[in-house]
Amino acid sequence: MKVDNIATTSTTSSNSNSKALYHFTTNPALNSTPLNDDSLSIGDIISGNPSFVILSNYLIQPHFLLKNCPPLSTTPTLVLAGSLSTENWQTYDRKSPFHPKHLNINTHYPKLKSNYGCMHSKFILSFYPKGGLRVSVCTANFITRDWSNMTNGVFVQDFPLKSASPSPSTTSTQFETTLVNYFEVALEGCEHLSFTILKSKLRLYDFSRANATLIGSVPGRWPTTNSARWGLVQLKDYLSTSVPFKTNSKVCVQFSSLGSTKPKTIENLITTFDTTIDTTIDTTIDTTIDTTIPPTSEKKNPYKNFLQQPARPKRPSIVWPTLSEIRSSFHGMSSGRSLPAQISSLFEESKNKETSKTTLTIKKHLAGMLSHWGDIDNVRTKCAPHIKTFLRYAHDDDGKPESLLYFLLSSHNFS
Repeated sequence: MKVDNIATTSTTSSNSNSKALYHFTTNPALNSTPLNDDSLSIGDIISGNPSFVILSNYLIQPHFLLKNCPPLSTTPTLVLAGSLSTENWQTYDRKSPFHPKHLNINTHYPKLKSNYGCMHSKFILSFYPKGGLRVSVCTANFITRDWSNMTNGVFVQDFPLKSASPSPSTTSTQFETTLVNYFEVALEGCEHLSFTILKSKLRLYDFSRANATLIGSVPGRWPTTNSARWGLVQLKDYLSTSVPFKTNSKVCVQFSSLGSTKPKTIENLITTFDTTIDTTIDTTIDTTIDTTIPPTSEKKNPYKNFLQQPARPKRPSIVWPTLSEIRSSFHGMSSGRSLPAQISSLFEESKNKETSKTTLTIKKHLAGMLSHWGDIDNVRTKCAPHIKTFLRYAHDDDGKPESLLYFLLSSHNFS
């Protein structure tokens, strides 16, 4: 991918002239198919001769980064790490996963303000000598597995200096403000880079042409005055001012890690994804789901309010691969290591007293929500999904998609 007009970079990628912002990551197994068209490798993303790089991820394999991104061997680099791959780093200084000989690479572990959550942000900031800044947000960890024959995505956009922009923004944009707010938290206690210095540097760039809204997320409990900066609250605020209400529309979510699926948790998440400018909510009730619930009292049926509340949104589609889809993927059953979920999150167990056999059935409040990852004979389907996408689309009366109302590519999972 070429950084046009704002930085001198080059790449051997066949997609170097692409103007798209969203890409699949390159899969070696798809090289002979059109499915790799417009895809990017990590070497395409960190290309040319950057003067400074900031990397952030949950899992990191130093040898993978250094092998596939030659500039990192010499470029001053700050790594924000959430966890470490256990491969070959224990023998080094435990303050960094990188060998001590790589003096140009420093590692910072952002402080967690809560016992729940982790540093899961996946992004790359590449600063170039001629003034360009490349912002890349991805769904893959910096490990070999995620960038070889699994499905991942990345958003990439290049930004010029305000001094080089023909009509620079005179005020801080949403994109810039979110970046600054994020680093104010992430760099707390960092010995390698001052937040004040980075803030001043980010303020030099013109983000007014950002073709996306940036949603930040950091672990912790935040006062009401600060909560709108982060995660679901920030997303809901954006959707409530930007996405029009459509009677015929549906939410579809897809992720690689499944947390709690309690009715209240599901409803809180889906209610956020359903937010629109118009506060009116479709009152259509999926009666085919309701009839599967035996008549019980409200106290004994924890799903009653969730399923029968008269003013709740239509039921979403939750994309989650089946056992057959995982088994037939390029990595086989080992792909399941990248898609963790407790059996209890999806199924209810019932034991036959006579045969002592245990039967698993989909939880009642998830019935009708789960969707296949794809056609088992499709080559893309064989690249098990580590990508995370959340979207809402408008459809006709027959359910055929007509237009995309919003699309979120993220490192967030469903929890």
